[in-house]
Amino acid sequence: MALTGEKVKGRDLAKCGLATNFVRSDKMESLKSTIIEKSNEDISLEKLQEIVNEYSDIIYTPENFSFPKSDEISRTFVLDDINEVFTRLHRLIENGSEGEQAWANKTLATLNSLSPFSLVVTFEQIKKGTKIQSLEEAFNIEAQMVSA
Repeated sequence: MALTGEKVKGRDLAKCGLATNFVRSDKMESLKSTIIEKSNEDISLEKLQEIVNEYSDIIYTPENFSFPKSDEISRTFVLDDINEVFTRLHRLIENGSEGEQAWANKTLATLNSLSPFSLVVTFEQIKKGTKIQSLEEAFNIEAQMVSA
């Protein structure tokens, strides 16, 4: 997503863990009313989570993780070298199933339309991000990158 700009919306946010819950828009007013009705200074985060869960169609758990094309993504976007990502995409186009070929073609077209320099910088930032130990460290790295 960081490299291609692919967006995740709605249900998929909760399926992949970017959101904890998915509540349909037709339930939002009821959820809002219930939270207002049951909230006070003493409400715990756990109780608030229970209320949201009651209205949720999807509640994220690691066991129900789901993300479109997650197998292809994890095999292709290994954090070794950006050039290897391109090589793996080309291999999928040549040897993959019909669905894999379509995904690889679309992904390769997107990557090829972007700034090569930005791809390399973003790729390196993602690699460094896997080793970050704190929010403060993340902010420091971000500040260094934007001031360079």
